[in-house]
Amino acid sequence: MPKSSFVEDLKVDLAPAKQCGVERVRSQMGADDRTALDAAFEKIRDKNSSYKSVQTTGGYTYKWLHDVLTKHGHVVSIRSVTKHSRKLCACDVN
Repeated sequence: MPKSSFVEDLKVDLAPAKQCGVERVRSQMGADDRTALDAAFEKIRDKNSSYKSVQTTGGYTYKWLHDVLTKHGHVVSIRSVTKHSRKLCACDVN
């Protein structure tokens, strides 16, 4: 079997990233819920921009938001919540 070249491997079209778990949940929400969810993500981002430890400051954390979403029947992983909040998810890759 012939070996492919480095250049050929870099030219391969990759499948687009899967939809972010948070975006999937957002798509199932009404407008008011989406607005509230976006505001919650902003609270987390604002809190984390102060460089304080999320573990010791309490309040608006990825776990808090994950727990609220789960409590209201939304199935999404804490990893998806974290990546979405940090803008490292498929929403910001595609």
